Amino acid sequence: MAKTNHSKQRHGKSPDAQQRDDSGEAEPETPDSAAETRGSESASEAEEEASRAAGSGGSEPESSQETSALLEKLDQLSAEREDYRQRMLRSVADFENYRRRMAREKDDVRAVAAAGLVEDLLPVLDNLKLGLDAAREHHPEAKSVLDGIGIVQTQFEQVLEQHGLEAIEPLGAEFDPNFHEAVSHQPSDAFAEGKVSFVQRIGYKLRDRLLRPAVVVVSSGPASEVVSGSESANQEGDSERQNASTKKGGDSS
Repeated sequence: MAKTNHSKQRHGKSPDAQQRDDSGEAEPETPDSAAETRGSESASEAEEEASRAAGSGGSEPESSQETSALLEKLDQLSAEREDYRQRMLRSVADFENYRRRMAREKDDVRAVAAAGLVEDLLPVLDNLKLGLDAAREHHPEAKSVLDGIGIVQTQFEQVLEQHGLEAIEPLGAEFDPNFHEAVSHQPSDAFAEGKVSFVQRIGYKLRDRLLRPAVVVVSSGPASEVVSGSESANQEGDSERQNASTKKGGDSS
């Protein structure tokens, strides 16, 4: 715009001024022309500043909206990720519980299925043991044969143990009515009172299930203590009867 003004001023000059310009002499600048030039330059700078302000003011809201949208999308994706993670953890835990439950049920089914067969084999095992003991006692000449049968008996017992069978042999242990069946109480110098002094028949359990209790004899204590206790009881009984007779005679008199 300043160049245009200068052009207008040059075309509007007097012949003398034009002649001075053509001859290369500088035209003295008047106060009005200098003020007009400065005003044009200030207006151009103001227009450029306004254009920059308008441009920056328009892009800032747009950038802020894009940032907000991205942050909102990020929060949404983070929430979805956490939801999927929680679902995955629950699924893993449910599957682990299912696997353990199936393993327990499988063991229970196997134990129940085997319990009937094992229980039917127990009398066979008892008779085999009794027969071997009797043969060793009365036929020592057949020791080699009986030893071979004894090996077969041991293998038989080991196979049953691999399937969860456990023998109950409570000799010398405290009497337990949950696993023992007492047939009598007898005095014993070798075992204290309440201890199992003799096992008449071995008991068995399959894992935690009792197949049959052990048939036992329970010690009632040393024989001397039992005898003294019986004598003391008899004496107390005689004393009570004598007191009762004395009291009855006194009442009748």
